[in-house]
Amino acid sequence: MKGKTTDRNNSLDLLRIISTFAVILIHCNAKRFMDQAADISFSTNYIVESIFNIITRFSVPVFVMISGAFILGNDKNKDFKYFYSKSIYKIFLPMIPIVIMLFALLEFGQLRGEKDFIRPLKGLVIGDFFHMWFMYMLFGLYLCVPFIIRLKNSLPKNAKLLLAAAFMLWTAFSQFFSTQKAAFTIGVVVSYLAYFIMGRLVYLYHNKVNKYVYLIIAFLMFAITFIVRMKGFTHYLFDTYKNFFSPTIIIASICIFGFFCSINIKADLSKLSALTFYIYLFHKVVYIVLFKITNPFLSQHELLQIISVTFATFVIASILALIYKIVWNYISNKYFTFEKWCNNRIWRIFD
Repeated sequence: MKGKTTDRNNSLDLLRIISTFAVILIHCNAKRFMDQAADISFSTNYIVESIFNIITRFSVPVFVMISGAFILGNDKNKDFKYFYSKSIYKIFLPMIPIVIMLFALLEFGQLRGEKDFIRPLKGLVIGDFFHMWFMYMLFGLYLCVPFIIRLKNSLPKNAKLLLAAAFMLWTAFSQFFSTQKAAFTIGVVVSYLAYFIMGRLVYLYHNKVNKYVYLIIAFLMFAITFIVRMKGFTHYLFDTYKNFFSPTIIIASICIFGFFCSINIKADLSKLSALTFYIYLFHKVVYIVLFKITNPFLSQHELLQIISVTFATFVIASILALIYKIVWNYISNKYFTFEKWCNNRIWRIFD
């Protein structure tokens, strides 16, 4: 596995699936936890929900690191035309119908409520609606890919490691003081760029550290985060972009990624892993509906509601993701194949 980049990796496929489930748990947990998070409590619900909130924070950084591990390892991606056309076709075009659907749902909600039809439009512009900030950030991140590959190819190994470590430290420091207003701003994109680059380097050199050391450090970082949280330090908790950049979460996320790079999973999880992108896009609508359905009989049982809605959301979103992927593949293969897309005149600017 060392230094080898393949289209599929069973261990990282499993990590994708676990991370997707963790993202759903973050959001389902937040439905009950965030109302009480500002006031420290030592009740069972508060403690368990705090643990859920902390141990799931590796999910978004890991998504970015997995992408970095493979994308930065493919030298073809330094070609602007090849990478941009491929990324837009495979990721951002399938996203457009879902964005339109989510925007329509927000406007419909305004029609029934406050009738502030500009608010969803503002969210659409800056990426601040539902959970779509990640996709806006990803778009900015992908714009940087060809430049990063060209730069890394010109640097020696030690320089890459040193620069990546310095970049990560700078990100942790700068995010402590920053508050971003839009998902595609330079501050957000550059911060996640540190995870992106780190993903490739950890993937290449993960065997320099024992796999169990990765695991021990990760759990230690989660424990420190929990203790600090219980002491009343909630600086990272409420900011959409900042909360994945506390020093302990950075270290824990890198270690979890390193652990999964170090293990060998034999089971083929590629089919479910390939759906995680669509599961992410659909999951928030699903869990919002499920919370409304379960509130009449589970609202007094917070933990049971959080756990049951999380599992149900994962299953239902997986089914919706499979259906959508089948439909999208049929439409794209019939009306605009990848070959036709790549030959479109818009890409002539890179010739």
